[in-house]
Amino acid sequence: MDRHVENAKKVAEFLAHHPKVAWVSYAGLESSPYYQLARKYVPKGAGAVFTFGVKGGYEAGIKLVENVGLFSHLANIGDTRSLILHPASTTHRQLSDEQREAAGAGPDVVRLSVGLETAEDLIRDPRRGARRRRIGFEHSDEHRDRRRAHSQGAEPLRPSRLREPWPRRDCAC
Repeated sequence: MDRHVENAKKVAEFLAHHPKVAWVSYAGLESSPYYQLARKYVPKGAGAVFTFGVKGGYEAGIKLVENVGLFSHLANIGDTRSLILHPASTTHRQLSDEQREAAGAGPDVVRLSVGLETAEDLIRDPRRGARRRRIGFEHSDEHRDRRRAHSQGAEPLRPSRLREPWPRRDCAC
């Protein structure tokens, strides 16, 4: 757990100062209204799951999740690997906009469950995703559909079915 918490704090600190991030909700940050409570009740750290808001709203949240490589796009939490989720387009998509906002799953919300990878790699991963978008890198619709099916228990993805010159690190290629 120590590694989870240490990584989460570093990633949260990085995101708190990122120009494309509107806010970060992590009790381990001194700027959090829950910081003192976290220090009192969870003195070893505020955990490894937190949310943040991306500037650009719904579409920006989807693009971020689709373009990271090290984070796996899964809804569970507490894994040894780092996970990312855009609740408004996945777990809460059946709700109305008002219900999503009330549930804390607004259009800009992204949830991270930070794993045991090195914090530096986790911080570098979204940057790589942003560079891919700038140079026109996009996953094919087929690859995106197969990744979603894979996360729901379908057969492993195969590199020969991808349009990329290399296999994704988070795919079971």
